[in-house]
Amino acid sequence: MPRPLDTHKPYARRRAWTLLGVHLLFAAHIAHWKLSGRTLAPLELNELMVTLELGVVTAGFAFMVLVLLSVLLFGRFFCSWGCHILALQDGSQWILDKLRIRPKPLRSRTLLLVPVGATLYMFLWPQLSRLAAGDPLPDLRMHDDGKPWASFVTHDFWRNLPPVGIALLTFFVVGFAVTLLLGSRSFCAYGCPYGALFRIADRITPGRIKRVGDCSSCGRCTAACSSGIEVHDELEAYGTVVSSSCLRDLDCVAACPSGAVGFGLAKPTLFRKLDKGRPRKPWTLSWPEELAAAVVFLVGLLVFRGLYGRVPFLMSLSLGGLLAWFTIATWRSLRAPHAAFGPWRLKMNGKWTRAGKVALPLAALVFAWVGHSAWVRVHERRADQAFDLAMGPQLDPTERVLRAREAASRLNELRAISPLPPANTDLRLGQLHLLAAAPGGERPLARAVDRDPDSAWLRLLLARAQLLAGHEAEATSTVRRSLELGARPHHEVASSDWVPALLAELHGECARSLWALDRRGDALNHARAAAALRPNDADLRCEVGSLLLAAGRIEEGSAELRAALAIDPQHAEARERLIATGEL
Repeated sequence: MPRPLDTHKPYARRRAWTLLGVHLLFAAHIAHWKLSGRTLAPLELNELMVTLELGVVTAGFAFMVLVLLSVLLFGRFFCSWGCHILALQDGSQWILDKLRIRPKPLRSRTLLLVPVGATLYMFLWPQLSRLAAGDPLPDLRMHDDGKPWASFVTHDFWRNLPPVGIALLTFFVVGFAVTLLLGSRSFCAYGCPYGALFRIADRITPGRIKRVGDCSSCGRCTAACSSGIEVHDELEAYGTVVSSSCLRDLDCVAACPSGAVGFGLAKPTLFRKLDKGRPRKPWTLSWPEELAAAVVFLVGLLVFRGLYGRVPFLMSLSLGGLLAWFTIATWRSLRAPHAAFGPWRLKMNGKWTRAGKVALPLAALVFAWVGHSAWVRVHERRADQAFDLAMGPQLDPTERVLRAREAASRLNELRAISPLPPANTDLRLGQLHLLAAAPGGERPLARAVDRDPDSAWLRLLLARAQLLAGHEAEATSTVRRSLELGARPHHEVASSDWVPALLAELHGECARSLWALDRRGDALNHARAAAALRPNDADLRCEVGSLLLAAGRIEEGSAELRAALAIDPQHAEARERLIATGEL
């Protein structure tokens, strides 16, 4: 069918300006957060999960409710006039049109189930798991900015968003790559979990595209539809568009030369009797290919989700769909005399085209990368399990050290094979070294601090590793920086004493972990270092005395306990230990 006349451009321009305005609002929102430190909580639709699972009402949940209400009343206007992902897809299609690249849209029955499955997994499965476990549903409540998941005003704007680089890569995959290889608005059809919810709501909305005049069946409305709907066919059969894929972009309205297409109230699709025997566009895949695509998609989802500790769920859905179609297209190119993938002809009359000759080695590279990614995911899983075991409760000190060493070995294996280890790998390695009170944690924790320089907590971990390594000066510098970032001692002390107080606390943690591992000499050294930093702290003097007594050094231990009582005559623990030794 020929391309339609450009009569639909006025709506397209208005929609383009509206979507540009959405992105400008995003930029203004982020700028306000950066300048003021606090702002409106992100209007993320996936925060519906936070409300369902934790009961915390957030701005994202309120926004999702408003969008659903708008779909129930007027149809899926939000998708085409307010969704930033749709803007990326339509922008990509505009670029491809300018380059005269016309991808053939994929029509797959099994991939249409992906958004439904994603919706059930995100929103329904956690509730079913809760009910199966006998746990009650959470009470709805509001959180202020001092609590996790602040409801409406927050200092943690990026709390549920991926790093900037991953976000941009996600936009490229779900916007450009999916449009190029699967067709216009294919993420809406094959990946968007919110679109699945909106499809259900669309079936009962009265606001619809409908026939408002005499139709000449020219088909320009169908040609103008970027969602692949047979608009003129549905208008002729029902007087209205019944497909729940209709996004109400109004391009079909503008494209009609006789003004016979408009938007208005009509009977919802749910209450219509649809003719299931009417001819439809042919599906791209045969049933055996559909089943193969489903298997490949599931494999791709398992491989890509969380790969390198970075790939988010929505990107993994898109990558799984792309891999499924790529696998089928590659198989076809090896067996059939004619084959194509996206806008490229790979084979014609049994002969490879230039694009096909490039595609073959590229396919080998893609499948090799997928195989390597699967191997990385296996190692990531093993490392996660080993780390959880090492950090778990109810382990005696000796077993904990063994578990920590095994987990560190798993993490180092992962670092060796992964081109991009998970962002928390260095932090975990540092924690495992601290758990075993072993040297070597300083370097990975320094890398973790470089990755997140504004974290006071990370700097305190680094300072503890530096103390274990005997680097007192470096630890003091690290503690000073952590104080600048908001760290504070556990006990109330004058601000002039914050540095020695924090260093003393860290020395105390080192002493306790070393003592538990029966490294008594090292433990005593750290305990004495803590007491030397705060010689007038009765608790620290008592701790040194207790360790000396446990080591059999009664005279030295008693002296420290008496010093603790001299500082605080009411110190119960020091008094009890002296009585037990017969010194009081």
